[in-house]
Amino acid sequence: MNIGPKIGEGHTAEIFLRDNRLAVKLFRPGIPVQLAEAEWRAAQHVTRLGLPAPAARAREEWQGRPAIVYDYVTGIPLLTHILRSPWRLCRHARQLEDRFRSVCTARCRTWPARC
Repeated sequence: MNIGPKIGEGHTAEIFLRDNRLAVKLFRPGIPVQLAEAEWRAAQHVTRLGLPAPAARAREEWQGRPAIVYDYVTGIPLLTHILRSPWRLCRHARQLEDRFRSVCTARCRTWPARC
């Protein structure tokens, strides 16, 4: 597996750009393989459902670390929008609700009533 430049990181993984079209999520050393496998299964399911999320393309390993290859998608993460404009939190919350609704509708064919 080849990986390109690092483009991000989080608590459990580092993200690398490959061929300007793929994002490789490389899990950090010590992260249980079961966590990567569970994410892979969930990502495959989301991809099969055709939900608005980067498609999961492959599960790989690099230097003994599990990795998942996704389509690379450009844009600004929702959390960044929230931190830049907290006065628009309600709008961002509705956007997030819409995403969850699409997942639930695709999977469960129902959506719970509002709280």
